[in-house]
Amino acid sequence: MYLMIVGNRIDSLHREKTEWLWAPIDKVTPGGGMWMRRYQLKNSVVPTDRWVIPEGADLDDPEWYKQDKLVFDEAKISERHLWIEKHLSNGGPIISDELHKAFLEAKLIDFGASYREQA
Repeated sequence: MYLMIVGNRIDSLHREKTEWLWAPIDKVTPGGGMWMRRYQLKNSVVPTDRWVIPEGADLDDPEWYKQDKLVFDEAKISERHLWIEKHLSNGGPIISDELHKAFLEAKLIDFGASYREQA
């Protein structure tokens, strides 16, 4: 059995390419916020007018709410291989493609990889 303590807590998502929405929560953390899935907009305690909604978004289109892609920003991640996304309530740990490959090659873990785009 192995224990890993994740010390990197960073803002790793690409703000323009991620399909989740930014919800400012200034009352909790001045200037702070959280990434939220689009469908959460309908039932959020954060007022709708405070969310950062992409220009041209059709809020009446049910398909718009299904878009759910997270895009990680390679420049923000830099040389890190293990981190927690500090603006997700369920944000981690997240591992790099390189660490994932090394774990699999060393047979340290057995899990299915989920695709995450990097920009």
